[in-house]
Amino acid sequence: MLDTATDDTGDGSIAPWPEEGLEFLGKCPVCSGASRSVLYDGLTDTVFQCAPGKWTLWKCHSCGCGYLDPRPDRQSISLAYANYYTHGSRDAVLRQPLWRILLDRSKRAVFHDYVNHTFGHRLSPAIWGGRWLCRMHPRVPRYAGLLVRHVPRSQEVGERLLDVGCGDGNFLIKAQRLGYMPEGLEPDPAAAEVASRKGFAVSIGSLPGSGLKNESFTQITLHHVLEHLHDPMPAMREALALLRPGGRLWLATPNLKSPLLESFHEHWRGLEPPRHLVLFSAETIRKVLTAVGFSRVEILQPHLEARGMAVRSYRIMRGMREDDPTRLPPAWLKIADRANGLAWKDVRRGETVYAVAFK
Repeated sequence: MLDTATDDTGDGSIAPWPEEGLEFLGKCPVCSGASRSVLYDGLTDTVFQCAPGKWTLWKCHSCGCGYLDPRPDRQSISLAYANYYTHGSRDAVLRQPLWRILLDRSKRAVFHDYVNHTFGHRLSPAIWGGRWLCRMHPRVPRYAGLLVRHVPRSQEVGERLLDVGCGDGNFLIKAQRLGYMPEGLEPDPAAAEVASRKGFAVSIGSLPGSGLKNESFTQITLHHVLEHLHDPMPAMREALALLRPGGRLWLATPNLKSPLLESFHEHWRGLEPPRHLVLFSAETIRKVLTAVGFSRVEILQPHLEARGMAVRSYRIMRGMREDDPTRLPPAWLKIADRANGLAWKDVRRGETVYAVAFK
């Protein structure tokens, strides 16, 4: 088993979260419902192994979301991000062998042809006929759409896109190539600085309380951000206010109705306590976005990612490191493939909920 970074008590136990840094809710942070039951108790940070504390995940009987209670408050939550990926180095990408770089570029060119044909973009390089190659494999079209977060082609010069939780700005680069004027909103100052050095306007902060001007953006994207927010409802209200009339919100968040959660339980990679404060299903996402005033909400086809999620969950279950090369045993491969089959048939059963909503 791993020596967790939170084990500083000397007896193998998990150090507690600082008591003065805890907030106790007693009710759902989404709908304020008080009726609830325990989903999992005694959860720990088994992913990045940097956060102290044991956590309880509750399920709200009113809206169906899951939430931590108690949880880190806004002042102490940074303790949970000491080893987070935004603090790491990307140098490993530069050390890839030439064959891997060339293969990745070839795949990208194939995906570009599909994305250009499907969403009206002009990404290059693009291999002619790539769209048909993509359609030969059921996973690829769904994945190719996620590369651009299903963002349509910009219709006018100067359309602005806001990426909430932009990290080091990788998607801002892509959004610029799609014809938008992208901006970022990022709570991690170190990551925001990296994105700013790439030439983008990046504000340090999050939702709610961004300080940005209302009705400024045509597109807003949140890629695995919503589950990290203390106040998801006010955050979505602010997102709605920031959009221009007819504007579009895109988001991705772990699915509380993931088939693999039913198999891995407390070891499921999507739980990630205490960074993931609130977890949603497709139904709860639709309720939240409708309740704050979005006029139309669509749940998108999920990426068939169960194999990758199963590998990461299996490593957690076995106490392995995130980069351990151990392969998934055949029995778990079958479980992952069944999960992908469910996601193929039902958009509500992917490992991640992908949704768009319009103002």
